[in-house]
Amino acid sequence: MPDVKIMASGLGFPEGPVWMADGSVILGEISGKKVTRVAPDGSKTEIGKAGGGPNGVATGPDGALYVCNNGGAVYETTPGFLSTGPALDYKGGSIQRIDPKTGVTKTLYSEVNGHKLSAPNDLVFDRQGGFYITDLGKRFPHHRDNGGLYYALPDGSSIKELVYPIITPNGVGLSPDEKTVYVADTETSRIYAWDIVSPGQVKHEPFPAPYGGRCVCGLPGFQRFDSLALEANGNICVATLVTGYITVISPSGQVVQQVKMPDVYPTNICFGGPGVAHRLHHPVGNRAARRHGLARVWAEAQFHVLNGDGRSNSCGRRRGADMIEASSEAVALRIYCGSDDTYEERPLAEAIVMKARAMQMAGATVTRGILGYGLSKHIHRIELILSQDLPLIVEVIDAAEKIDAFVSVVEPMIRSGLVTIENIKVLRYGAAKTG
Repeated sequence: MPDVKIMASGLGFPEGPVWMADGSVILGEISGKKVTRVAPDGSKTEIGKAGGGPNGVATGPDGALYVCNNGGAVYETTPGFLSTGPALDYKGGSIQRIDPKTGVTKTLYSEVNGHKLSAPNDLVFDRQGGFYITDLGKRFPHHRDNGGLYYALPDGSSIKELVYPIITPNGVGLSPDEKTVYVADTETSRIYAWDIVSPGQVKHEPFPAPYGGRCVCGLPGFQRFDSLALEANGNICVATLVTGYITVISPSGQVVQQVKMPDVYPTNICFGGPGVAHRLHHPVGNRAARRHGLARVWAEAQFHVLNGDGRSNSCGRRRGADMIEASSEAVALRIYCGSDDTYEERPLAEAIVMKARAMQMAGATVTRGILGYGLSKHIHRIELILSQDLPLIVEVIDAAEKIDAFVSVVEPMIRSGLVTIENIKVLRYGAAKTG
């Protein structure tokens, strides 16, 4: 588990964090019915008068705050699940605009083509200045509203339905090239994607495509997806409920990494910190939160995680491929296996290298042995014909913390063999300097 620093506590189910240039984090307190700025020292200030249940928050091109307001709900007072139903004064959901300087709060949208917004959940802006919105759908004691994906303009002039219905659409994000919109579906723990034809228009595939899009990834067992954010390389980082992870998924649907959180209900995530803007896609619109507080997770490229019991935490993760330097200390991981070993119907050595590449490890190499033996003492050698189960060595090099994270991911892939780790000193990484 990464180091976690608590930034703030006493928050009312925080959601939708947005990192600001001054180091503060702005978020929605759903059960607190307000939008709050958490300063670097942990102090809290209400911004505007949102009311209802402010969930997703993003800064628009005009610097204003745009808020997905779910209209409010009734929450359990003991640890457990989320809302037990709509608030007594619930009339519907809305999209709000809050001026962060004056606090002036304005409702931009409360319906789409005569259909009331039910429980707007998350939003992300594109480079054209419009934004994609998910509506989770309100849960009632014996039924629930359907959810959907929408697109709107920040001046209040246009909102349109893109995909409807979706069971429980939660987090929404854009690929770095803005050719794909991703949606996390809570109850199915699946990530869905749609190709963007033009701003505010997605391509609908024919039946049996799920919701006219495609399923990127789904997790086994009882897990639930909440909100998400995207890395500059296109990986999708989604808060995973019940198991308590930030799950990192590649655009091709491979689970790259799972970062354990100190809570079973991490609900949202945003990136922030010095030097992050050039590495992370659209940092203004990316968010993250936990059910019990606010947290920063990923040092250097930090991300903030929120917890609904009112804490705010901070932790860090290095990006190995762009962090390892000459004359630095590093670690060499060696995995000894056989050429006949497989993982999910592909050679184990290849699967490990592909996993290392997906996790942006500094380097990985496979070496074939010509003669050797292991635990069984059986001699393996290269013959002129039909050599079988030759010894292979997969070597992965990176900083110690990256190797530790990598080992936790690949260990379940290795059924037998030998795994070693040794400290090394990097003399050169990349091209030699000239001039």
